[in-house]
Amino acid sequence: MILTGDSMISIKNLNYSYGNKRIFNNLNLDINQGDFVFIIGKNNCGKTTLIKILSGIIKGDFDIKINNQNINSINEIIKETN
Repeated sequence: MILTGDSMISIKNLNYSYGNKRIFNNLNLDINQGDFVFIIGKNNCGKTTLIKILSGIIKGDFDIKINNQNINSINEIIKETN
């Protein structure tokens, strides 16, 4: 259920690095229901990393919510149902 006024996907202050290379520095993003989003950019700028973080492939202490639920909680629910 999506509550009116809440973002469908919400990312707050995402920081992520591969070794010494900073990929994201305080990334903030809100995607609302019905939005069309395209992730474009040069090679090695973090497109795939962002998708991996959102899908739970890359784990960390991130403040990312999908339908107002933290992605870490969502990933635990998915594991329990499989």
